[in-house]
Amino acid sequence: MRGLIDKARQARLNTLLLYVGDDVAFEAAGLQLLPRAMSRDDFAAGVAYARASGMEVIPHLPLLTKQHRFFKQDMPELMYNNATYDPRNPETMRRVYAHLQEIIDLIEPTAIHIGHDEVEGTFPRKARLQWSAAQRRKWLAPGQDMLPPELFLKHVHDLRNFLAAQSIQTWMWGDMLIRYEEFPAMVRRNMHGNRGYAELRGELPRDIVICDWHYWDTGEEFPTAAAFAELGHQVLGSTRERPANIVAFSRYMTGMQQGGKGMIATLWSLLNRAEPELVDRVIAQSGEAFWNPQTAPP
Repeated sequence: MRGLIDKARQARLNTLLLYVGDDVAFEAAGLQLLPRAMSRDDFAAGVAYARASGMEVIPHLPLLTKQHRFFKQDMPELMYNNATYDPRNPETMRRVYAHLQEIIDLIEPTAIHIGHDEVEGTFPRKARLQWSAAQRRKWLAPGQDMLPPELFLKHVHDLRNFLAAQSIQTWMWGDMLIRYEEFPAMVRRNMHGNRGYAELRGELPRDIVICDWHYWDTGEEFPTAAAFAELGHQVLGSTRERPANIVAFSRYMTGMQQGGKGMIATLWSLLNRAEPELVDRVIAQSGEAFWNPQTAPP
């Protein structure tokens, strides 16, 4: 963790978006932790190291979706389906708020990323508007369906209000709020706002920061970011490992007239590929493109 922070600072990256699920030994939510889970003290020490290097630290929690990293499907009393917890359940929400508060009390962040991506699961290479039979078997038990948009929206409002009451800003992913039919020039598999989800875009509190991830687009235009900004949101473009994508999105965000807050370099599974040179390249190329997008090589 310290080595990655050092490399990020050398690349002039100034914020650490730190994914926190079942791999850190927080206690309040009663998570089933991984055997290798980092202790609270080590987590706090890592955060302090990043801050001492000049970085802001934003915890990213897998809230609502991606429950294989949080409440898990073997806690059915808390779940709406195998992939998504039930935000209507008072016990679920008691645990969620307790987990948030434990993190807040430990590291006092200025913002928290609440996740909320891929309510429909992780899409295959050729994305579909409807789940395939294989996707349903992976993400849903017989008789289960995906979370309806109105519960998603209420949950975002509830979490935002909980955090705002403590002067903490809310960040979230934007993929469930955009759909391909609105932005047909962009890669389809990054946009999941089908079945009424995209219609929620205008109903979110404007002080929520939207992290607009597009990992495969390499064109000059990223109009989804502008759509969020036009509603009054601050927007962070999010990229991954493709150099042309990193440069193109950085150039677009730099040229935005309003709402462009910056860029995020995501690593995700790259850290688990045992390819440290790939991680180093992504960090270095992202830092160069984020700071000098007009001169960075594609």
